[in-house]
Amino acid sequence: MIIIKTRNEYHLRARPIWIQTFVLHIVKGYPVHPQSDCTTNSFHASLSLCGMLISGVSVGILVSSLMVRFILFPRLIIVVVILIVCLIVSLTPIPLSSALKQHPFPTFIAKITGASMPSPVSGSALASSPKLSQLTFHIREYSIPGNNDSIPLYPLYDKNQNVIWVGDTQIDSSRLLEFNLTTGKFIEHKLNGTSIVTVMAFNPNNHGQIWYVDPLLKRLGQYYPSANSTKLYNIPSQGTISRIAIDLNNNVWLTSPDANELLRFNTQTKSFSIMHLPTIGAMPIGILVDKASGIIWVAEGVGKLASIDPTMNYKITEYPVITGNNTNSRNNTHYSPTELFNSPFASNIIYISDHDNHTVSVFNTTSKTFKTYPVFNPNALPFGMAMDKNGYLWIAEHTTNKVAVIDPKTGSSREVEIPKPNPYVQFITSDSKGNIWFSEQLGNSLGVITSSHTS
Repeated sequence: MIIIKTRNEYHLRARPIWIQTFVLHIVKGYPVHPQSDCTTNSFHASLSLCGMLISGVSVGILVSSLMVRFILFPRLIIVVVILIVCLIVSLTPIPLSSALKQHPFPTFIAKITGASMPSPVSGSALASSPKLSQLTFHIREYSIPGNNDSIPLYPLYDKNQNVIWVGDTQIDSSRLLEFNLTTGKFIEHKLNGTSIVTVMAFNPNNHGQIWYVDPLLKRLGQYYPSANSTKLYNIPSQGTISRIAIDLNNNVWLTSPDANELLRFNTQTKSFSIMHLPTIGAMPIGILVDKASGIIWVAEGVGKLASIDPTMNYKITEYPVITGNNTNSRNNTHYSPTELFNSPFASNIIYISDHDNHTVSVFNTTSKTFKTYPVFNPNALPFGMAMDKNGYLWIAEHTTNKVAVIDPKTGSSREVEIPKPNPYVQFITSDSKGNIWFSEQLGNSLGVITSSHTS
């Protein structure tokens, strides 16, 4: 088939393959392919004209020979009829199907293989980002109203409402704080049966509810902001709950490092089940859910990364983390995976904050390989992570008054100083504009980092 564009409309002109090949060999000197991309209307016109001329000349020669010799051979009559039919077909444009008209660039016009097609989550999408050295960073802090006694820990961004939720870890404060990014104002939400709020998570299928942990009273809370109501569930563990995540089936997962436990709360049956990792004293801390595959990933403080596959009866696989010099982390007493972060630009990339190794590692879930970035501050204890609009990875330094930022492509890094001397930032997040937000646990504030490009 040859593709013809006429008045911005695609048509097909169907001819026998041998005629197409013959015409193109004679006129242009190269063969046709059914998926070739014909480039100009003049070229198509020349093909049609040549087709008519060749068909017409062929018919004329055959008819003339018959008239001169006055002999009629059945086989020659059949050939004449076929050539006449081909001539008629070559002059008749056939519109494409309605399905093809819905796609201005059909796949058979110009094919792009999956290997060469730019991925919306690939690093190539960030090729136009400014260099890390060309950015100027700005910090603004928002003090929490009250008696300067709030201890905000874990910021959670709500893209639907454009607000940040943060729990207060001041004992018996019993509240969540809602910060409106548009107005710059805080709203207090009191929680019944709750002493403090540490980590939180949204239900992926219903952002209208917030799950949170009260480790002092050992309760899992489910808060409905619109109704200002709370449901509480007692956590059946003697250990301290560290992190929270919600899988694709709406189950709530909790980690308990000191008890070496993973707890799964079934939101349908309202019941808990407890899992233990294969490694004794694994210290499960950070946890995340792969939104594509549904696999749960867990950072083990002893130097491993574990995967839990719900589709295989919650099969657990452990990967000893390999450091930058290709040595096993079990031989490195200063290595301690703490927090996990799934890259929004590459779904198969997991960042691991190496709390006691003062840096960040990267795990490729496809190749099952590790890479470690250079240490950016030997005094920092990397913790929570987030990614900005330029694809740069931000890391809370925990014990310093700085936040680090790494270029994942080069491993180069910078640090941004927080105005307050001892903010104690453990967790950070990003908003829909790619700005970085952090909570100052000892600074009674929320802070935001924005950037501008300087040439």
